[in-house]
Amino acid sequence: MRAPFCAVRSVNSGRPSLSGAAGVSPAIAIRVSPELKRRAEKAAARAGVSVSALARQALEQALQG
Repeated sequence: MRAPFCAVRSVNSGRPSLSGAAGVSPAIAIRVSPELKRRAEKAAARAGVSVSALARQALEQALQG
């Protein structure tokens, strides 16, 4: 008995690139205290963004000028 035909489409996995171009966005991993993680989660929730977005905004602001 033959298996039925299945069409498989190519699907990109993961999030879209932050550079706007097709590609991979570099990642930075950091370790924080449980208290800082809790505070970041609360601040992100209040701002309606992810903790990653909050961290990107903070890093951008810290590195200006």
